[in-house]
Amino acid sequence: MASLESQYSPTLEQFPLRSQKIHVLDYAGGGNAAYVFKVLIDGKTYALKMFKFDNPLLYPSRLRGISRRAVYDNFFIECRTNTSLIRQELNGKITPFCHGWILVPTKTERDVAKHFNVQSFLWDRPPNATDEKVRALLFDWVDGKMVSQIRITAHIADQIRNALKELHQASIAHRDIRAANIMVTKDRVYLIDLNSAWILSSPPEISSQKLKDAQEEDHRSLEAGFVLLSQINDGESVADLSLLGGLSLEEILTIYDPIKCHWRPQPRSFWHSKR
Repeated sequence: MASLESQYSPTLEQFPLRSQKIHVLDYAGGGNAAYVFKVLIDGKTYALKMFKFDNPLLYPSRLRGISRRAVYDNFFIECRTNTSLIRQELNGKITPFCHGWILVPTKTERDVAKHFNVQSFLWDRPPNATDEKVRALLFDWVDGKMVSQIRITAHIADQIRNALKELHQASIAHRDIRAANIMVTKDRVYLIDLNSAWILSSPPEISSQKLKDAQEEDHRSLEAGFVLLSQINDGESVADLSLLGGLSLEEILTIYDPIKCHWRPQPRSFWHSKR
């Protein structure tokens, strides 16, 4: 029988949840892959990212086993990406510090349903997993604001570019660059939500060229986001238009208009407290 570690997470360590007591303090946000809560465990505050299940009935595919998980299981993908960062001694340097994974106690799942209306059907459990616990990752809780909630300066823009560059140098492509996934604190920037990321891996077959192409798209998405932020906030653009293939400002606004909603201020998105 497969060990819990191999069953639930690819080499990332399991967090030692000794008391099985998790005090849920606040709801931080949710999306297609997970819900995030501010929690207290043994006197320390964490961000608890609880992942939905990979349900083949919702996302049919011919892929099976680890080949499927590497494409459709957001928990598996983010575990593997954080493992890569840890092995390169980058844990907490680009993203919030990852403490490992847990199986969420049933009481905690009931608490988030009772107090935050995240009901059991929202976890997308497949029929063969009705008794399985929700999987989650624990990160340092970091107080900050998403980039769309601040007046962005050239200095902050360069910090974000440098963080993305460091992620790429670690052979990772983020693949979901948007305002809610860029957090700014008083003294630094974090990239968050790596559940769509690519690393050089097999499965799936991610070649060096495919990874490079995805990283270049990360850069384009970021610079286009800077352009959109300047339009939304009626401010001066900090975008480097040279990274957008020589497009004019008008062309950029037309091409990227469908993702403008990803750069508008959104209250209480992932990782951001209500304060």
